[in-house]
Formats: sequence, C-alpha cells, structure tokens
Amino acid sequence: MAFSYNLNTEKAISFDDFINDINGIIKPNNDQSLIDCVESLQMLSNNRSFLSEYLHRGLEEFATFQEDNRYNCDIFIMHKHPLYLIRCVLWNGQPEEVQRQKKQEDIYHTLRAHDHNFSFLTVGYLNNGYETDIWEYDNDRVIGYIGEKVDLKYLERTNLQQGKAMLYRASKDIHAQHPPMEQSVSLNIMYNDPGMINQEQYYFDVKNGIIDSHVSAAGSGRHLILELAKIYGDSRSIDLVEQIATKHKYPHIRIKAYDTLGHITNEKQSIWTSLVNDPDRVVSGYARQFLNQA
Repeated sequence: MAFSYNLNTEKAISFDDFINDINGIIKPNNDQSLIDCVESLQMLSNNRSFLSEYLHRGLEEFATFQEDNRYNCDIFIMHKHPLYLIRCVLWNGQPEEVQRQKKQEDIYHTLRAHDHNFSFLTVGYLNNGYETDIWEYDNDRVIGYIGEKVDLKYLERTNLQQGKAMLYRASKDIHAQHPPMEQSVSLNIMYNDPGMINQEQYYFDVKNGIIDSHVSAAGSGRHLILELAKIYGDSRSIDLVEQIATKHKYPHIRIKAYDTLGHITNEKQSIWTSLVNDPDRVVSGYARQFLNQA
C-alpha cells in the first residue's frame, strides 16, 4: 500500500543541505532509498522560506525559468539530477461549499483514479493539501487493455497536510485526488528514469473495477504515430510496422504495432491468431482477448 509518514521532527534544513543529504541516499528505482529520504524531505518542508527564495530567483531569471520543464503549468522542476528530480506541485483550492457537495456525491462519479509508472515520495508543504482515495492492484496480473477487469483493493482516504510524507509505488498504488479547500503546495522526489515511459499508466473506473483508458504521458507519441499509421499507412509502412511489432522489447508497443499492422493489411484475425502463444504473457493475453471478442 502507499506508505504515510507523519511529521516527527521540528528541525529545518536548507534546500542545498537537503540535496546534499539525498545525493548519498537515492539509488536507481529503489523504493527503500526513497523511504530513507523521508526525514530529510520533512525537514525541508519545515523550512518556510526556501520556496519563496527559489521563486524570487525565478523571477529574476524569467526568460529562462523552467525552459526545460515538460510538465504542466502546476509543476516546477526545482532540481534535476541524473538519478532523480525534485518537483514542486501547486494544488488549486475549491471553496468549502463545493467540497461539501462533492463529499455527498458518489466518489466513483467524481474522481478519475490513476496509477503512475514511477514511484515517488511526496510531502505537504503548504496548508492542508489534497485528500486522496487510495487503492492498490497487482500490475503483474494485468494485460492492459481498455475495459479489462482488475482486482482493486480499496485502502483508505487520507490527506497530504503540511509535513506529512507519502510514498506512492510505481504501478501498484492507485489514487484519486480531491482538490484542497485552499491553495496548497507539495514537494516530491521522483526517479529521473527514461525507461519509465515504457510502462503504461492507466485510468481506472473504480466503480466497475476496470481499466478506463491509458494516461497520456511522455512516450505517448509512439502510440500516436502508430495510430496515424492506421490512417495514412500503405504498402511502404508494412515492413516498418512489422519490425516494431516483432522486435520491440516492450509488449504494449508491440501490441499497438500489431494492431496497426492488422489495420493496414486487413488481416487482424490471422495476426492475432498467430500470437496466442507469444512468449510474452501481455501480448498473448491481448491476442486471446481480441479473438474472444471477434
């Protein structure tokens, strides 16, 4: 499950000291190393001035501020290291009367639950933070097609108040966040791992326990070009798409390529029939699913 850590220190450290602390701790794709950063991250959250100092420097360097930030407008990249990123996330608040109405509604209709293809450690920095409902699932038992039934285990509703830290595990924890009542800020540490783009992220229909759709994220352009190939692909495209389908090392890319190949050649049935015994369980599982629905 997602792990929570209440604030247990009054000590505050500077951002530079924080970076020095975690540089000797974080290991590639090692969740225990993120857990070992909890105290340092909480001590940073006790520093009530470092964020304003960072933003003032940003205003002084406005022309180049966040120029390499590929995230949305609510996320700052505060530090980039070969192994990790430090991010600052702004959460816009909603009035209390709106929150009260939402809490009276069925949460299944008001939330869009999702997982992440990376683990990250986060801490509340400003105000009471968002509330979040948390589920967990076994990604190793999931093929990844839209509408697939998934065994979801509901864990808790909690919030990310100032000083509280939480660890979300890659492709295991699912969460759906309620906007906070007042504008809030969180800080987090996540791995700087280019390989994470090869693991799918999902939106879940938690009421019906199914995969609702795929999350658009870094690397999604490879899906888009294969989708466009369904429309504009011709005889010149067949060999290129087939190479991707047979040789790519990630199963979801292979599935997308085979799907595109079926559209171009109009041989979907024979293609998926040939893949029911594919050595990759995700590809073979998808093939069986396609044939069962055909």
